[in-house]
Amino acid sequence: MLTKLKKNLGCPLPPAEEKPFKTGFVLQMYKPLLLVVSFLFLFLAMLLAYCFFAPQWVAPEPYIPTLTAIHMGFFVFTAVVLCLAALLRRRFVVHPGLYFAVCNGYGVGVLAWASCLAAYASFSSVIFTAIVYVSLGVALVTLLKPWQALLLFGGNYLFFLFLLVAVWPSSQPIWAQLTNAGLAAGLSVVISAVFYRFRVRIYHDHTTISAQMEEIHRINSRLQALIHLDQLTGIHNRRYFEEVLPKELEALSKAGRPACGMMVDVDFFKAYNDRYGHQAGDICLRRIAGILCAEVPQQHARVIRYGGEEFFVLAATQNKEQALALAQRLCDAVEQEYIEHLSHPGGKVTVSVGVALLSAADAADGPKALSALTKAADAALYSAKEQGRNRVVLCASEGGGEGTSTPPQQEEAG
Repeated sequence: MLTKLKKNLGCPLPPAEEKPFKTGFVLQMYKPLLLVVSFLFLFLAMLLAYCFFAPQWVAPEPYIPTLTAIHMGFFVFTAVVLCLAALLRRRFVVHPGLYFAVCNGYGVGVLAWASCLAAYASFSSVIFTAIVYVSLGVALVTLLKPWQALLLFGGNYLFFLFLLVAVWPSSQPIWAQLTNAGLAAGLSVVISAVFYRFRVRIYHDHTTISAQMEEIHRINSRLQALIHLDQLTGIHNRRYFEEVLPKELEALSKAGRPACGMMVDVDFFKAYNDRYGHQAGDICLRRIAGILCAEVPQQHARVIRYGGEEFFVLAATQNKEQALALAQRLCDAVEQEYIEHLSHPGGKVTVSVGVALLSAADAADGPKALSALTKAADAALYSAKEQGRNRVVLCASEGGGEGTSTPPQQEEAG
């Protein structure tokens, strides 16, 4: 029972969430509240001008000095609060408790001003309603915990009661004023409590939705990564090749960087599967994928399983020499791994590599450029196979050639 009462009168938020909650309120309400205080400042300036230059429009002569003093005191207080709000604007976000101290302190000042006006306004029932409107306004624009609202509005009601007893003319009944002020205070407490709990619920909903959206985004990112990964080797798959690689070629083109494409094929792989079995073949492909990834530079380069025992490598290279050096490094790395292959003339697993170059200008149209690059690299790979395997062959025509089906002129490296 005590815990429930404490929760209802206090803060239903955990301590860790209270600061972010208050910071969000500061970011949302700082400017609107600043406009309200600025309006009150101008309104008070106008009232003081009437008190000094046209007092007959404000109140009967005996009340003018007291009303002028009340307005002047609150005018100075409002000016101080405006200065604090301007000077401490950035600190309010970092230390929201400071903002609430200034805001709630100004709320106390507004209520005190309205109570003084209502207590001294026995000559006008219209002015008496100021305490009602101000109480409801403070309840709507401030963020008070239920116990704080009870303390603020209840304390102000007692202050008003003291003033009313002290200054209200004995010839006039005060019960109506006390009743109206009490109803205004009680209603303000209820409104403030409901408003506070409503803001807390909005915060809970917002944080819950944000957490769910982040989780959805994380899951979508994970799924997006999974659909672009080859399940056997763990590297990019054919879908990545078709959907993402054209965009990467276009990005390289915009950056003015030429590229090279390499078609890598495992030599005599069917014979390897026949001799050692498909499970051993899968292990072999995984090892080769790891070797290629280790040798290819991580930045501006991709290793993709094109299909079966074929891999495609896209790399940003400055010239033919760099492309050939990288391809030869891949070829040597696989050979030096010494993966046993007794059905191979050399007794170990090797790869053949076909290389094609692509200028930055030719890569502007990603899909078309990728198609031409793949075709040229595949033709160079065919030539490498024809020349005896375990070698690198460069397609002679940069940009993928003219698309002829006959093997192009080659330059052999290694």
